[in-house]
Amino acid sequence: MTLTVITGMKVWRVMNDGAAAWSGLGSTMNLPSAMKEEMDTLRMELRDLKLDVTKDLMALRDTVDSVIGDLVSIIERQRSMLTRIEGLEVRAQSGSAIAAPTDPFNAFAYVGLEELEGSSEEIESVEVSAESAVDSDGSVPSDEPETNKGNAGPRVLSDEDWAAEFLEVVESHIDEVGGILNNVLFSKLWRNEIAPTPEIKKLVKAALKADETIELYKLSKLRGLYHRTGGDALGIYKRIYG
Repeated sequence: MTLTVITGMKVWRVMNDGAAAWSGLGSTMNLPSAMKEEMDTLRMELRDLKLDVTKDLMALRDTVDSVIGDLVSIIERQRSMLTRIEGLEVRAQSGSAIAAPTDPFNAFAYVGLEELEGSSEEIESVEVSAESAVDSDGSVPSDEPETNKGNAGPRVLSDEDWAAEFLEVVESHIDEVGGILNNVLFSKLWRNEIAPTPEIKKLVKAALKADETIELYKLSKLRGLYHRTGGDALGIYKRIYG
């Protein structure tokens, strides 16, 4: 019994000494210097790579934030511009007194009455010039001045003479038909070869305004009906133009 105990204690001591030797193998074993240097170099490179990756991630985050900020700024500017355009469209539609309610846009809202009247006179002048360029029989009139029956020489009329003759035509037309719109006055009744000058138009309008027997009935800002004073202007207009 004593021998067995002694033998067991020896075996236990040997096993403990072997385990301690194996456990200390990793810490006590000396590595070659070249391998240690290589491991240190790899450890430093790994640390540098981590730092570079962290720096790149931070730069990428800053770039993304900057791009997002620029996109938000662009979107806000576009939204503001769209709001202004919608506001202008609403103002243009609500401020239109000439176009129908269904018109999406009215350019007349940005043009003054004087500009429109000047454009109307220019259009009338072009129409009269085109009509006077061809006679009723289809022939082109000659450029030679018109002479009177006595062949005493060319007849030269001043603007006052042309205006006076045209006033007679206007009065005759009003007496026969009942009235004439002011915006087609010259394009409808002017039948002379020479186109009416702006001075002639001014003289005619001034004379019609001063004539107490002729009245201008306003139909809109640009249109009016010349008729004899005291007549039913609205009834005349409906009878002539429907």
